[in-house]
Amino acid sequence: NPLPTLLGQLAKGIKGLMLLQTTAVLAVNFTPGRIKITPQYRLLINRQLAQLAIAVVVILQHGVIGQ
Repeated sequence: NPLPTLLGQLAKGIKGLMLLQTTAVLAVNFTPGRIKITPQYRLLINRQLAQLAIAVVVILQHGVIGQ
């Protein structure tokens, strides 16, 4: 059953994105004026999180149906 592996990879991806977002926010807070999170960058992160969320739902649905 490849489901646990896929979910593990998705979890890693989500953690990575959240870490990236946190790091970016911290960088902005600690270096005012030097680094700006552009709206495009924020949009990119949000889009990736949305795609991961959709992937989780699809995988879970297939996992449940597959059993």
